[in-house]
Amino acid sequence: MTNQFSQHGSFNIGIQDNHAPVNITQILSKSLEYKDLLNQLEMQRELFAYIPEDKTEKRLQISQEIARLTAQIEQFKADVTRLAAEFNRIEINTDRLRRAKAHFEQGEIAAARAVFDSEREQMQDENNRLVQEKEHYEQNVLPKLKHNSYEFFLRALLERTAYDNPNWLADTCEYFERSMKVYATKKVVFLYALFLQEHQDFIRAEIYYQKFLYDFASEDASERAMVLNSLAVLHSTNNELDKAEAEYSEALAIRRRLAIMNPAAYRPDVAMTLNNMANWHKAKNELEKAKAECVEALEIFRELAAINRAAYLPYVAGTLNNLAVIDRTNNESAQAELAYIEALAFYRELADAEPLTYRPQLAITLSNLANVHSLNNKLDQAEAEYSEALTIRREFAALNPSAYLHDLALTLGNLANFHRTKKELRLALEEFSEALAIYRKLLEVSPTAYWPSYGGTLANIAIYYFEAVPNRELSIDYAIRAIKILHPIVESVPYAQNDLRMAISILQQGWGLSVEDIERMLSEAAPDSLSLVD
Repeated sequence: MTNQFSQHGSFNIGIQDNHAPVNITQILSKSLEYKDLLNQLEMQRELFAYIPEDKTEKRLQISQEIARLTAQIEQFKADVTRLAAEFNRIEINTDRLRRAKAHFEQGEIAAARAVFDSEREQMQDENNRLVQEKEHYEQNVLPKLKHNSYEFFLRALLERTAYDNPNWLADTCEYFERSMKVYATKKVVFLYALFLQEHQDFIRAEIYYQKFLYDFASEDASERAMVLNSLAVLHSTNNELDKAEAEYSEALAIRRRLAIMNPAAYRPDVAMTLNNMANWHKAKNELEKAKAECVEALEIFRELAAINRAAYLPYVAGTLNNLAVIDRTNNESAQAELAYIEALAFYRELADAEPLTYRPQLAITLSNLANVHSLNNKLDQAEAEYSEALTIRREFAALNPSAYLHDLALTLGNLANFHRTKKELRLALEEFSEALAIYRKLLEVSPTAYWPSYGGTLANIAIYYFEAVPNRELSIDYAIRAIKILHPIVESVPYAQNDLRMAISILQQGWGLSVEDIERMLSEAAPDSLSLVD
């Protein structure tokens, strides 16, 4: 028995920047922070070259540091690009902004932050004073409100480059919220909601999506559909499937109407919502509907990519991955393998050009293809794919834990099942234990989103202590804990049914327990403490 997780990809259409790309080569060439990152990377590469090949643990440690620094450099370049675009767009009409921009253009990123930080109290005083005067002096104060708001928005973006600040996430949220407190624009509200969603803060993300709907989208159908689609992705991720259904349905209806009037503008939106609805129907085990939606989305994206490959190839790759997940779930293994292989080739091409954006998607497809190869007994291929996916996910989880820890746990669980099947039991237990520890951390942030994965991992460890290293007491304990978690949520989260059935099967067919025995153990078991049994 195995329980291998496959991942879909969900798409959002956000507020897009139509300005031409900014050439940041000069800024980066002057930046001491960027040079320092490059020097650190070069030092690690030189160190790696001098480590003997038989020192595998040390070489692995350095290799992981090289991967982390490489990802950090790509993130730094992306953040500087966005900042350059924002500084070029805004009217520079305060001394503070002039000084910050001057430092930024000289590559003095820390000095640009320091301009704002040195006048933090003054900015906050201005912020509070302007809020108090807003209702009475709107005509005169409004321009100042907008600029103060934009300064805090820029400060939020700058915080993304503060790698030495352990509180960067909280500080970024504070600057976003100060920006909106004084003057909330649709762009900042949407980007903040999306930022919160990406970092698993689903409750606050929903609040700001709803604010966008109420404040900005009441008379704009396309923007209403955009935010409904984002809300549906959020609710699907958080296992609130009924809410997601209503939002997807309304978003798709709006986008189909708009596409009739203007196909060129709105057919991509239709395809994106169809792709996400396919994920939703897959989660509900409605595979026929899911496949029909995915096939229609893929047909649209292929047509669009034939005209504009650069813009739409990512969507072709993502939809192929999702179609393969559906095919694999429907036991159409050969079709799934072909779709994964095609998606993988596209993601390698994309990741070569933009590693920070597409290496996480590459890892999803590698892990999913490894699941298929493992089931088809192509073990060498599967192991290579799992290993590559794990390397990528460790790299991104180190850089941004809130966004990528869940992905790391999924691959660890898949690898644990793989190594259990190969009788590599020490590795399997280490991977199960690490995955379970990650889920414990994630449950502190969002229990609704991660209870199913936590319960599924407990069920897999129950199987481990039945099949691989027989231990009746531990196997039964893990199975009971899994059932206690999964049984209350299985109606609202249908994909948890397989894990629940596995846990029950271990107790009944594996250890010979009766229904009465199981019910008694469940009644006596305390709520899961999130502790890991050694």
